Amino acid sequence: MIERLFTNTYLNAHYHHFYSLGSNYDIQNRSYFIFYEVINDKLSINFTRLLLIFAYLYCYVYRMELDMRKSLNSLLVLWLFAPWVVNAAQNDSQKYPVESGEKEVLVQSDHSWNGTLYKSYPQGTPQLTVIKLHIEKGHALPWHKHVAPNTGYVAQGQLTLEDQKTGEKKVYKQGQAFAESVDQYHRGIATDPKQDTVLVLTYAGTSATPLSVPAPGEKNEY
Repeated sequence: MIERLFTNTYLNAHYHHFYSLGSNYDIQNRSYFIFYEVINDKLSINFTRLLLIFAYLYCYVYRMELDMRKSLNSLLVLWLFAPWVVNAAQNDSQKYPVESGEKEVLVQSDHSWNGTLYKSYPQGTPQLTVIKLHIEKGHALPWHKHVAPNTGYVAQGQLTLEDQKTGEKKVYKQGQAFAESVDQYHRGIATDPKQDTVLVLTYAGTSATPLSVPAPGEKNEY
């Protein structure tokens, strides 16, 4: 802020000085100041100052020889230099180097955790939904099913999945992911004895697709 105030004060003083030196010289330097105002907001103060010094020296050396045509040509030269200066300023201000991230695939499957193959996604406009589900330790969710493929991630605790028909069970610990079953009633149980279980669930359905359907006589999953 202080540097910008100093620079603007410097410009105002020299602008009034240039105004009193004659018509051709005045026209030329008004052009320089218009150019300065246009690019000033896009450049750092250091690059703006360098450009101003260049314009001032160029004007000082040739002020007795330039006419209107040469003034316009001088302004054109400055505009030709502008892309280089802008590019230099942008490179100087780049704070975030570009680098590829490291990928870890948590789950990628064409079948659910109990081995049932996925058939298809629901028809209609796709809608993705991500929820965080908290299950109190030692408690089980109501029996329910899903009508579209979805996945889960254990953010905290431990989850045991249980299939209602077969009784099959599978345990997932914190940091593990799983692919849920479709059209098969099942439930999740928070089996970590020391803490509650927290899941992050992702559903690939449509706006008309329910995320969860309770089994007959059961409460909603959430």
